[in-house]
Parts: sequence; structure tokens; C-alpha cells
Amino acid sequence: MVRELLWLSLGTVLIHNFILTQFLGVEPLVTSANNVKQAAKLGIAVTILMVLVSALTWMVNIAILVTFNLEYLRTFIFIVVIIALVQLTETVLKRFKFSLGVRLSELIANSAILGLALINILNFDIIRGGTFTHAMINAFAAGIGFLIVVVLFAGIRERLDLKNIPFCFRGAPIALISTALIAIAFLGFTM
Repeated sequence: MVRELLWLSLGTVLIHNFILTQFLGVEPLVTSANNVKQAAKLGIAVTILMVLVSALTWMVNIAILVTFNLEYLRTFIFIVVIIALVQLTETVLKRFKFSLGVRLSELIANSAILGLALINILNFDIIRGGTFTHAMINAFAAGIGFLIVVVLFAGIRERLDLKNIPFCFRGAPIALISTALIAIAFLGFTM
């Protein structure tokens, strides 16, 4: 069981990374990660939200959607859960004057969070023998994978800002090339 969970987490972080293989959560990668410190805060916020959202959507799915045969409402209900949880988390953090340096309300539209909730339900549901533990390990590992890629990309962007890049490659082109090179590097873990 422990070996299975270890392989699941390593596979989620390195091989099945949400940004590089499933293209979920790319928008904050390109727009929000201006420096490594800010990218790390963004990655931590996404990791926390991924775990919280996965736990809550797992319970809502089992207790309500499956019980009352409402699986067709899964995406809508999960979006409502994400919005509510993000607002609640932001309120709690403000109350305790704790700042991640990232506006959590911007993460509502992060497709990686919704994608993870749906993937956890589809891959680790009780019918297929999955458990809540599998879903939580997958959520935490997906968040760590997101954190790693966002920090790597921010580090590359910081270094590229110091270089003399030809005009035609500035901005989005060099960002896409950098993302492709990171994806190729992570592809090496599959072999």
C-alpha cells in the first residue's frame, strides 16, 4: 500500500504533471509567476486549495451526488464548491492577517483545481477500488507538481529578463519555448 501511494505521488508530480501533460492551470503559469518568491506563494496556495477542494468534492460526491443519482450535476456542483471554499479560505486568512501574497479569488478560474477534483472522482472512486487516501495523495502531489513547475518557470523568466532576447521572441514566444523545454525535461522521467 505504501509503495503504491509513493508511486502514485511520484507519477503525479513528475510524469503526469497537470501543467505539462494535461495543460491544466497554464494561465497562472504565464501571467502570475513574475519572480520565484511570488511563484512559490502561488504554488503553495494552489496546493492547499487542491487538497481542500479534493477532500470536499470527494465527500459531496459520495454523500450527495452518488446517493441521489445526481452525477450529471458533478461539474456544476464542484464549481460551486470551489467558489465557496476559495471565499471561505480567503476570509479565514484575512481574519488571521495571514497573507500568501496571492489573491485566492484569482484561483477560482484555475482549471487545475477543477480538473483535479474531476480526475480524482473518475480515477479513484469507490467502484474502481480507489480510496479517499488515494485521492488526497494525488491532490497533494498534483499541488507539489504545480509548485515545482511554476517555480522553475519563474526562475527561467527571471533569468530571461536579464538576457538580450531578439525582439520577435520577447513575451509569449519565449514563454512558450521555455514551457516546451520544461515539458521535454519532465518527459525524461517517463523513460
